[in-house]
Amino acid sequence: MTDVAVIDAQVNVPESSAMAVKEPPVALVTVLSPDGWPVVGCALEWRSPKAAIMAADGIPVQTDADGKVELELTEPSRIRLYSNDDHWGLEVTFEVGTGSQAFKFTAMPLGQIEILAMCDNGQPYVGRGSVESGRIDPDALLGFKTVSRGYRNGFHMDGLNPVVLSRVPLGQDLRVGFVACMIGYSEQSHFIESSRLADGGRFLITLAADPKQQGGILEFDWTGYEAKQMSASITKPGSKVVWGGGVDRNGPPYRSELLPPGEYVLRIAGKPGWESPVFEIKAREITSLAFAVVPRTKVSVTVVDEDGAGIAGALFTRDHAVYPNLDDEFRTGPRAAVSNAIGRAELADVPLGSQTFLVEARGFEPQLITQEVAEGDPFDLGTVVLKPARGKITVTLTGMADKQSYCVMVMQPGGAAVRILKGVTTDRVVFENLPARTYIVAVIPGKGGDAASAAVEVTEATSTHDVVLDVFGLRERSVSAK
Repeated sequence: MTDVAVIDAQVNVPESSAMAVKEPPVALVTVLSPDGWPVVGCALEWRSPKAAIMAADGIPVQTDADGKVELELTEPSRIRLYSNDDHWGLEVTFEVGTGSQAFKFTAMPLGQIEILAMCDNGQPYVGRGSVESGRIDPDALLGFKTVSRGYRNGFHMDGLNPVVLSRVPLGQDLRVGFVACMIGYSEQSHFIESSRLADGGRFLITLAADPKQQGGILEFDWTGYEAKQMSASITKPGSKVVWGGGVDRNGPPYRSELLPPGEYVLRIAGKPGWESPVFEIKAREITSLAFAVVPRTKVSVTVVDEDGAGIAGALFTRDHAVYPNLDDEFRTGPRAAVSNAIGRAELADVPLGSQTFLVEARGFEPQLITQEVAEGDPFDLGTVVLKPARGKITVTLTGMADKQSYCVMVMQPGGAAVRILKGVTTDRVVFENLPARTYIVAVIPGKGGDAASAAVEVTEATSTHDVVLDVFGLRERSVSAK
C-alpha cells in the first residue's frame, strides 16, 4: 500500500544515433506541477532491478531551480522513480536506453490536513477510520471510484484530538470512512471534493444517526492481563467468529464494533490465551467486561461404538459450531482433540461452568453434549457411544451433455463439511454413511460454471433420499486460450 498518488507521465525520447550507442545511459528528468511550472527541490528516489547498478539504487536526489534532475546509469535500465517528499507526489516507471534521454513528468501536489469527526448528537467519534483518494462517482461502489496506487491511510480517533494526515494528494477527491463503533450509528462514508483541499486544511465531519441500528458494543478492560501478543475474536457460544481485530496496546479499554443483541464469548489469542465467560450484548447499550482469571481444567472422554470397541480418530471438540469436513483428516487444536487407539481423548484448558462438546467420527452419528464442568484433573465425561450413520443420498443427473464431466457435492449449509466427487460422467452417484443433518446437494460442470442444487434433510427416521438434478443448460466456465 502506498501513500503517494499516481500521476500522468509525458515522455520525450529523442531518436538514438549510432554514436549514442556507445554513450552511457543518462536520464534527464524534468518534474512539473499540474499547471506546467517547474517543481523545485522535490526529493526523489530511484530504483532499478538491474544488479549492475544496485549500488546506486535508492540514492535521494532533488530537482533544481528548473525542476530538473539527472540520473546517470551504467547500462540501459528500467527505472522506478518516486518521491520522498511531503509536498509533491510522484511514482513512475520508465525505460532508459543508451545515451541521453529527456523525460517530463507531472507531479501531484501533496499537503497535510486535519480531520475531526462528531456524531450529530454532539458526541465525539471514537474509533477507527480510513481515507482513500480517487473521484466522487455516484454510479460507483460507495459512490466513489478509487485510483490505482492511490492514497490510502487508516487512522484512529480518540474523541479528543483531530487526526493529522500527511502527504494527502490535493488534486483528488477523498473518501473518509468510519466503522460502526458508536451506539446508533452504522458504518458510513463522507466525501471531500478536491476543490476544498488545501495544505493545512481542517475538516469537521458530522456522522448521521441510523434509527434502525440496534447493535450494542463490548468494552473490555484487560488490565492485569499480561500477554506478549494480543488479538481478539468475539463469537456466539458454540459458533464461529462474528467479529475480530487487534487489541490496542496503548491501554484499555478494548472496544468492539457494533454487535447484534445476543450472547457472546470473547477470546484473546495471546501468550497466554484467555477466554471470557458468556456475556450479553443488549440493543443500543455498552456492555463492560473486565479481565479475571477463569479457572480451567482438563476434560476427557472415551468414544466407543455400539459393541463397546474404542473408536480411534474420533474428533472431540468444544464450541465447534459446525460439523467438520467429513472427508478431511481430523486434527488437534486449541479446542479440539483426536481419540487414540482405545477411543480416549482429552481437551486441555477448558473453563469451568456450562460447556458444549461435540463428539464426531466418520461413519457415525455425532453427539452434542452439554455438561457443567467442575474441578477435576481431568474432569471425565465418561463413555460416549456413537451409532452408525445410515444416511444415504442417491443423486440422479438428467440432461447431461455429451463428453461432459461434472462435479457432484454434498455440503452442509453454512458449515464446512463437504463431500466432493469430481470427474463424474455417469448419471447416478451414491453418497453413503452420512450423519443425520441437513445437506445441500449440488452439481457443476467439471471445469466450473453454473450450478444446480437441492436441499435434503437426513434424519434417523428418513435416512434415505433420492435427488434428481437437471443439468441441461449448465454452462461450463470458458477458459481463454493462452
